[in-house]
Amino acid sequence: MEKIPSEAEILDWLVQTTKHSMHVEYFLEKFDVNPVVDLERPHDTVGPYNKFEWPVIKGLALKDRSVENFFFHIEPSLKLHRKQLHHRMWNGEHYLATPENLTIGAVDAICSQLENRDYQGGKHTYDEINEILFKTNKQYPRKLIATIEAIAEMRKLTQPDLESITDLYNIHNIGINNKTYQKIIFRLNEALQNLYAENHLTNKYHPQLITT
Repeated sequence: MEKIPSEAEILDWLVQTTKHSMHVEYFLEKFDVNPVVDLERPHDTVGPYNKFEWPVIKGLALKDRSVENFFFHIEPSLKLHRKQLHHRMWNGEHYLATPENLTIGAVDAICSQLENRDYQGGKHTYDEINEILFKTNKQYPRKLIATIEAIAEMRKLTQPDLESITDLYNIHNIGINNKTYQKIIFRLNEALQNLYAENHLTNKYHPQLITT
């Protein structure tokens, strides 16, 4: 039987996705990775199978429920999302990846471990991430080198204050280019409008209240 996320879970997913998008973009800007390298940017918010589409939302928004939900509900949506270019270049076609593709994949993987995700064991330190990603990438030298280099540089930088973003009405710019920030907020509002139109959300939270 298909499980559908609650309104609270959907709204939380939108917040977490927006935070993650800004988190990754923050470091990609520091590394000067041009968006032209990956047209599915701002990260995770545009292109087929982005995290603001219902087929992806309906599974991944269940992320905080019991582990048994992972294989039947979360994983199918995760597989859909991983059809995006940055995941294909990192997970399956890394032998074709450019150095910029590998940087995007490494930063994405590292940021996801820095964030508090129950299905990944919660929030991790850079030292812990080094160990985790070494084990998962040790058979892939290009990915391993990209990961080690990215962690070394990321930990030198001022870390963005993700925790200060707590809900949909408090999504401020954590230090990324304002043009990118505006694009992310635009996509968030667009996603909300679509979710209302498709009756996945009520009118309790009106997207026009989310401003830049």
